[in-house]
Amino acid sequence: MAKGRRDVMKVPAVKGTDQKLPPGVTLSRVFSGQTDSVVCLAFDPQGGTLVSAGADSAIKLWDVVSGKVLKSFKGYHHEIYGLAFDPQGGRLAGAGADDTIKLWDVVSGQVLKSFVGHHSGIFSLAFAPQGRTLASAGDDGTIKLWDLTSGQLLRAFAGHDLGIYSLAFDLQGGTLASADRHGTIKLWDVVSGQLLKSFEGHQLGVFGLAFAPQGAMLASAVADGTIKLWDVDSGRLLRTLEGHTSVIDVVAFSPDGLLLASKSNDQTIRLWDCRTWETVAVIPSLKHDDTWIPGLAFHPDKGCRRPLLAAVSSPPDAPEDVRDREIHLYELDRDVLLRNSGPETVSAVSQTVLQAAPLR
Repeated sequence: MAKGRRDVMKVPAVKGTDQKLPPGVTLSRVFSGQTDSVVCLAFDPQGGTLVSAGADSAIKLWDVVSGKVLKSFKGYHHEIYGLAFDPQGGRLAGAGADDTIKLWDVVSGQVLKSFVGHHSGIFSLAFAPQGRTLASAGDDGTIKLWDLTSGQLLRAFAGHDLGIYSLAFDLQGGTLASADRHGTIKLWDVVSGQLLKSFEGHQLGVFGLAFAPQGAMLASAVADGTIKLWDVDSGRLLRTLEGHTSVIDVVAFSPDGLLLASKSNDQTIRLWDCRTWETVAVIPSLKHDDTWIPGLAFHPDKGCRRPLLAAVSSPPDAPEDVRDREIHLYELDRDVLLRNSGPETVSAVSQTVLQAAPLR
């Protein structure tokens, strides 16, 4: 099913669109076919398949090159909020307002297991990097860790007062980060279940989390329209990024760690240079004003100078009641976006950020 990156790079730019894009950003493909708002997105690990789901309770798997639907999975009766591929790409997890997690075999489309234990909607799913466990969290304020072989609940993490919107494993899989509507971020030891630390720098809710590819930094998307960058080891706030004017739904690092993307209710996606933390592009992204739509995902290829970014969006003239039904795939010219500022390595970028980034 998945195709290599060389094929993906042959995706042509969309012709005739009225969307005004900044230099260095090209709209490569539009995926349309969901009958209601798309909420969540995920690429498979090989990058040939993009999966989407949302308010119409259907999960669609798309061929990235052709834009055609490969498969549709059904089994939910209500909105789907979270999707995640396992690290090998053979299994797909989905969850939402039905309070149940389903695990599908991607090839056969069969449901392998169902996980029941949450008492309210499930907003976030995350596979551990080794692919043996799955973490889930949602409106009941609990985090659950599931064994994928047995289907049994391994551990429940309790400590959040309000609903949890985002989960993220670090690169090694030993630490799990969680964030809630109260604005609290917690780091957990996955093996022992112990709380390692809490980050208390937010006045409003946190709706998105992302570890930098090197794992030493955590980005949080905040309801006040800011992004905060944290040193994972010390818990120190490194920097606050300002530019959005409304709630930020999601943040995502490019696989090479040179770009950070954020998607907001202010109808824009911002791209940030991770060396300077300047905004290098603002992409219009028409959406419902007050709806949480965390659909944003980078293509997994680490070595390409023109990375791909998928985002839930709408045609420029779409009325509000039919927005968020398209997925736009953008090709990003890294040389243009980063202003040809030199071949810094990812490790050098990470070291500079952690040692010298001033507080704001």
